[in-house]
Amino acid sequence: MKSAGRFIPNVQTVSKIVNVSELQTNFERLLEEVERSEHFFIERDGKLVAVLSACRNLEPRKPGSGNWQGKVRIADDFDDLPDEFLRAFNL
Repeated sequence: MKSAGRFIPNVQTVSKIVNVSELQTNFERLLEEVERSEHFFIERDGKLVAVLSACRNLEPRKPGSGNWQGKVRIADDFDDLPDEFLRAFNL
């Protein structure tokens, strides 16, 4: 769920809260747990500051993947410059 540009996790799926020092000490292990669908709140000075959660279905966008296909039409004469334009720039 998103709200006002912030990620709000489903509290029922968050398995535990870790503080910053525990995160630094056990980062590799916690990352492995995240890969197995665990979620963690991260706290600093007793305040929740972040969520550590796995990314799902994030495929990098491929250039030329057709995102604009059917939305944009380029005229057949797009590359043809008018004669007055060519004369103005001595082309």
